[in-house]
Amino acid sequence: MSKKIYKFVFLTIPAFGHINPMLPIMTELVNQGHKVIVYNNPEFKKIITKTGAEFRLPPIKIIMPDFKEFKDSFKIAERSLEVTKTFTPTMIEIFKKEKPDCIIHDSLSPWSKIISQHLKIPAVTLVPSMAINQSVLLKSKINTEVFFEIISKFKRFINIYRQFNDVFNKYGIRPPSIIDIFSSKEDLNIVFTSRSIQIEESSFKSEYKFVGPSIYKRNEQSLEKKLFENKSKKIYISLGTIYNDDINFYKTCFNVFGNTGDQIFMSIDKDIKRSDLGKIPNNFYVDEYLPQLQILKKANLFLTHGGMNSINESLYYGVPMIVFPQMLEQKANAYRIEELGAGIMCKSKLTESILDKHINIISSNNNYLNNAKKYSIILKKTGGYREATKLILDYLN
Repeated sequence: MSKKIYKFVFLTIPAFGHINPMLPIMTELVNQGHKVIVYNNPEFKKIITKTGAEFRLPPIKIIMPDFKEFKDSFKIAERSLEVTKTFTPTMIEIFKKEKPDCIIHDSLSPWSKIISQHLKIPAVTLVPSMAINQSVLLKSKINTEVFFEIISKFKRFINIYRQFNDVFNKYGIRPPSIIDIFSSKEDLNIVFTSRSIQIEESSFKSEYKFVGPSIYKRNEQSLEKKLFENKSKKIYISLGTIYNDDINFYKTCFNVFGNTGDQIFMSIDKDIKRSDLGKIPNNFYVDEYLPQLQILKKANLFLTHGGMNSINESLYYGVPMIVFPQMLEQKANAYRIEELGAGIMCKSKLTESILDKHINIISSNNNYLNNAKKYSIILKKTGGYREATKLILDYLN
């Protein structure tokens, strides 16, 4: 009996943190002979075509807010609503002709859920963050902040929800709860972490599958091996790809770690001028892009913003963290890292004395390292992108 060949379409918001975990799944599906089509903005064409997938520009560019505005959850929701209104009708007409067997989308694409349900196309949600449900919002340590944000902008909140309801009704779909709108929940939801790391993990039923991080061999430039050969402590500093332009943060790190004998790898914003940083200590290797996985394999400590990909990859390699969250989602991640005993969160404005204090806490207590290693063992057993691919194909079969 010959193997069935499927046509998959991937839809996601234009953000590296959402697209990167999907890339090896695209590759795996292509390698197994399936047709993979990906609609996204032109800046992602290069990394998508490397998977062997067919890249297509959407008929209407998916314009999300400046990612530095992600601290305002309502701006994200309003932009998502606008995209849903404009993107959905055009893509429905395209998909009527395209006839994909399955739509694979991220958890922040409500338009994808509308398209799949309206056309009765099987769909799978890929979750690149902590999975979200009512229990997470009510019981997590950020629940008070979420509540006050909603109360302070209640009219705005109601207006957004009402308009989303109108869009769902327009296409003959029963409007989901506000939480389900922004989790884009399907019958199969694949989460890129382990169940033991997920916040309120027991509240997620069998339709949620936890496969761990999407760790794969990336086609990226490696650092010279000699940088890792000495026996000094290796410390990696990265605030991700969005909130990474805080020059004072970098200068504080220079003052604390400079000329200490530790080897420091620091990733900075591409728009920062070296001259703005002042004198860079000799034990720092600074660049706008660094191969994160290569460094984490050797790192003893990770100073991170707490993005989901970063904390997953840090735990995968057993590296304890000091987390400097820049937005609410990252703050939730940071609290979870503290609960797991694999790191600590900086809860105040960073100064040299505070950074020194956090480093001393981590380095003087082996429990942080031991717990990070414990979750490394767990994550390496989850299956990653291969398990995700298997789950998708099993779902269709």
